[in-house]
Amino acid sequence: MKLRDPKLWLSLVSLALVVALVVVDLERTSPGPLSDVHAVLGQLQGGSGCDECHGSGERGMARACSSCHAEIADQLLTGTGVHGRLTGDNGHDCAACHVEHHGDEFPLAGDFAFLRIGYDSVGAFDHAHTEFDLRGAHDALVCSDCHENADVRVLPEGHPRFLGSSQECSTCHDDPHEGRYSNSCATCHGQERPFATVASFAHGDAFPLVGAHGVPGCIDCHPTDGPHAIAVLATSTTHEATRTCAQCHDEPHRDAFLASAAALANVPVGDSCAICHDAVHESFFEGATTTREQHACTGFDLDAPHDAVTCAQCHGTRDGGDFASRFPGRSRNACEACHADPHGGQFAAGGPSAFAGAACVVCHAVDAFHPDTFDAAKHARTPFELTGAHLGAECSSCHEGAHTGDDVVPFGAADTSCAACHTDAHHGRIDVAKGEGCAECHTTESFSQVDRAAFDHGATSFALRGAHLAIDCETCHVPTSSPDATGRTFGRVAPATNDGYAGCSGCHADVHADRFTPGAEVAHMDPVAAAHLAGDRAGCARCHTEDSFAVVTGFDHGAWTGFQLDGAHDAVTCQACHGPGGSGSRSFGLVHERRRGSFDVCATCHADPHGGTFDEIGRPRTVDGRTSCARCHTTSSFDAANGGVFDHAMWTAFPLEGAHDAVACAACHTGPRANAGGMQLGTAPGTRCADCHADPHVGQFAVGGRTDCAACHDSTLTFEHLDFDHATDTRFPLDAQHVALDCSSCHVEQELPGGLRVVRYKPLGTACADCHSTGGRR
Repeated sequence: MKLRDPKLWLSLVSLALVVALVVVDLERTSPGPLSDVHAVLGQLQGGSGCDECHGSGERGMARACSSCHAEIADQLLTGTGVHGRLTGDNGHDCAACHVEHHGDEFPLAGDFAFLRIGYDSVGAFDHAHTEFDLRGAHDALVCSDCHENADVRVLPEGHPRFLGSSQECSTCHDDPHEGRYSNSCATCHGQERPFATVASFAHGDAFPLVGAHGVPGCIDCHPTDGPHAIAVLATSTTHEATRTCAQCHDEPHRDAFLASAAALANVPVGDSCAICHDAVHESFFEGATTTREQHACTGFDLDAPHDAVTCAQCHGTRDGGDFASRFPGRSRNACEACHADPHGGQFAAGGPSAFAGAACVVCHAVDAFHPDTFDAAKHARTPFELTGAHLGAECSSCHEGAHTGDDVVPFGAADTSCAACHTDAHHGRIDVAKGEGCAECHTTESFSQVDRAAFDHGATSFALRGAHLAIDCETCHVPTSSPDATGRTFGRVAPATNDGYAGCSGCHADVHADRFTPGAEVAHMDPVAAAHLAGDRAGCARCHTEDSFAVVTGFDHGAWTGFQLDGAHDAVTCQACHGPGGSGSRSFGLVHERRRGSFDVCATCHADPHGGTFDEIGRPRTVDGRTSCARCHTTSSFDAANGGVFDHAMWTAFPLEGAHDAVACAACHTGPRANAGGMQLGTAPGTRCADCHADPHVGQFAVGGRTDCAACHDSTLTFEHLDFDHATDTRFPLDAQHVALDCSSCHVEQELPGGLRVVRYKPLGTACADCHSTGGRR
């Protein structure tokens, strides 16, 4: 009866329905449906598809996932990417983040997956984990802007969602450089600002882009068609040297100014702009600083009074014109450039003045126009030189002419005659119109002084010359106590002798005590002819001039003293022989008072260095009429033996022949040389060969202890020439067989005790057996 119970049947039907649903569901998957990404894969369908994802045996789910997702497996292995950087088991437990069996409504790489690795959603992901940090414009993009499959639910095979994207800028952006630059785009451009700003490029400390340099674009300094183009520099292996200002900007300054400014700052000329101009400026005028020292480099020192003016007073304002008009390069001495001419053009260039065209500073100081610096030296350049009393006169005394309407003092030519300013003290008794006027006798110092050089003293029959010109008039013209009737203040000179003023003895004493008076005979001096004159001069004038008694002209030493000065005697000073004058006013002494004996003999003044050797009996007393030292020597020098001709055979009995004639004197005369007499050569060792030459035969030919070299060596040219006859000079005449032999065949070299090697000549045996043995010649 229970089989007919509706509740039982309802339960059975429900159970059957559940079982049917389970069976149907088991045909698909369990415990839930796969996501649409995996559902399209046939190998994952049916019961056998579970092992493809969950693995079987030792093959776990992580390894099963890696078999399909090789890129993820590579990240896990290398520790890179999002998956490689996950810590703990998250990197290997795929199901912890990517939950399956929830059908299409639960994406495997959705917000839940990103929540498991620390992000609230996919959009909150930190892209820095991908080794490509998003900044600037990139940070505002959505994922699908770069990853085209980011939002695709079912990926086409071979098209990854996020992986496999290139990080090269050219992947998304056109390359305007067409691959010419080796550096990455981010090196210069970055991500924060537009590409044209080149925001990430660091220009470097060598040339910082500050001030006006930071305003232009790169191409302003790096044009595309020049050597400084960016493309050229990007491919260069060397860095571009920092350019100087002049390489980019026109140089308004002169080279001299730049060189001076650079030297002042001790920098190269190319870096001199920075001395005055700061790189941080809007223009070169703005912020420019100039010190007084720097301004001096322009050639214009800012000394007083220019040190008190402002720049604008000389150069105007910034809006007053271009550089050339504001800074014309004025010279410090070009006063007329700023100041009016107070002289009304009297000294303009091309005018008649001696100072026409001269700068103001020639007459005025640079710090003040008053007082002027026009002195006597400058006045001398005018037609009227200021001398004497005129030097103390005020300028206005002469230049007092009427001023013009502009109050300009005239400096034109003035009357320069004495009468224009001075009255005639001679009351017309002297015609000043003739000759030089007052200046004929007077100077500008004082009328009481007379210019003796201009005064013709010769009119008095006594012309003033030499030392007479230097003495005061009062020395000869003793002043009177009062002027005479004619106004003369100098007395007349009375003749000291009956000869008037012609003879020196009238005023001067004879310091020679009449030794040179005509007809005088003085001891130790040949008589002087009574009529002896020096040209047309007589008396003291024969030797002296009026300039000074100490000056002697035309003195013939041979004629006046009998001792002719020639050779070295003519080169010595008078005092060397005469000595000082001693008492009185005589300049030189007398030779006979210092030397006793005849002056024809050299020994009177010179010591004999030969000690009388050449005056011994047997020596010639005269040679070609010459005696004493003159037989060999001249007065030019004791070193020269009568012009270089010395008869060695006559004086020494040793003729110089052959090689002896070619050697220097000092080669043989090696004995002591210097002595009190100044002898230059020493004595020779002797006249035998052995006195000078070593015996190479070590006494083999000595007879009685002496070797006669000339017995065999009769030539004085060389020892190698022999005068030797083997038949007569030895005990062994050479027959036909022996005469053909070399000397060295019999006379061989032998070594003596001590190591000396000598050719043996004697004694040698003369028997055949002495040289020949039975075994043959030895």
